[in-house]
Amino acid sequence: VLPRTHINPPSHWVTEPKLPYSQAVRCGELIFTTGQVALDTNLTVIAATDLRGQIHAAVDDLCGVLDAADTKPADLVQLRAFYIPTNTLTSDEIMEWIGQCLGFLGAAGPAITLVPVEMLMSPGVLFEIEGIAMRGQGGQSLDRTAASDPHWYGLPSPFSHVLRVGQMLFTSGITARNRAGMVLSPGDLTGQSHAVLQRLDGLLRQLGGDIRDVVKTNVFNVERGNAQDWSAPALARASYYPEPGPAATGISLRTAEPRDVMIINDVIAMRCEDGQRMARSYVWPDNHWDWPVHLPYRHGIRCGDLVFLG
Repeated sequence: VLPRTHINPPSHWVTEPKLPYSQAVRCGELIFTTGQVALDTNLTVIAATDLRGQIHAAVDDLCGVLDAADTKPADLVQLRAFYIPTNTLTSDEIMEWIGQCLGFLGAAGPAITLVPVEMLMSPGVLFEIEGIAMRGQGGQSLDRTAASDPHWYGLPSPFSHVLRVGQMLFTSGITARNRAGMVLSPGDLTGQSHAVLQRLDGLLRQLGGDIRDVVKTNVFNVERGNAQDWSAPALARASYYPEPGPAATGISLRTAEPRDVMIINDVIAMRCEDGQRMARSYVWPDNHWDWPVHLPYRHGIRCGDLVFLG
C-alpha cells in the first residue's frame, strides 16, 4: 500500500453518525478531497435557499481542507461541482462565481465540470464541490500547462479546458457548445456525443496526448434511461476509444444547462512526459456485469501507481 495522509481539519463539520471518510487524502503528489457542502459544525445548512451563499461557504471549506493538507487553491487540477438549479443563477454564472470564490490563483487554473442534479446529500443543500490537487512531495508547486480551443465555448477565469501536470491530463466537462454559445446538434445526443469526443481528442492533443491516453471518462447524459435511447450515443462515444478502453462512469440526467445541452463529459488521461504511451493493465472480474451492447470500457485500469474504476 502506498503511504498516504488523511486530512480532517478539527474545525470542520463531521457527519452524524460519524463515517470512516476523510475530508481529504494525500497519496504521493495527488490530493483528493471529499465533496464540500455548506454546513456548519452543527450540520445546519448555511445560507439556506441561497445558492450563491452556499457556493461561497462550500468553496471556503474546500480551501480550508486544502490548507490543512499544506496545499493551495492554485494546486487544484480538477473540480467537479453538483448543484440543484434554482433559477437564480445560470450555469455560466455559477462557474464564474466559483472562480471568484477561489480568488486569484497566479497560475493556470483547474479543469471544472458542473452538473445539475435533482437532489443532494440532505434537505436544503443546493451545492457540492470536490477537487483533485497536485503538489510536490517536497512541498513545491508543480509546473502546469493549460490549453483551450478557440472554436468552442470559453470558460470564465481561472478555469482551463484542459490542464497537464507531469504525466496527468485533466479536462473540464466538455459540451457541444460552440464559441458563440450555441449548442451543436440540439436534441440529438448521438450528434452531440460525436462533437464532444472530437473536442476532447483535440484538447488532449494540444498537450501531447490524445483520446487513446484516457484512463477514466465521466459522462453525464440527458436521456430517459432505457436501452433503446442509450445504445446509439453510447456506441458513438465508444467508437473513439481503442480496445481495451478506459474505465467509464455514466450518469443519466433529467436535464442539463444551458438548454439543449445533452452531454457533459470530462476525462483523465495519462501520457509519459517524453511522449511515450504508458503501460496499463485491465480488470474484468469473472461474472461481472456487462453492457447490453459491446463497449470497449473496462471496470478497472491500472496505469503507473494509479488505479481507476468504472
